[in-house]
Amino acid sequence: MRDGLPPPVATFNTREEARAWFYNLPERPSQAVIQLGGEPYLAAYHRNIDHLAFHPFSLVDKLKAWREKQQQEQDPEEPGPQS
Repeated sequence: MRDGLPPPVATFNTREEARAWFYNLPERPSQAVIQLGGEPYLAAYHRNIDHLAFHPFSLVDKLKAWREKQQQEQDPEEPGPQS
């Protein structure tokens, strides 16, 4: 994934469309990159509980931004010398 996300295997407008497609596959993969509403998602299938979850990749960017903000609040830049 260093070169970016793999291309989506399928594109959908709604979660319902994606869910219907996934559950109608002859063999359900444990993971697949899909496009949902114009955004890349990881579709993760949990066989042991027969559950399909959709995780937007944008969550990673939001988490990074949140962590950076938290770090800045904990370690504010030291002020320069006062004149």
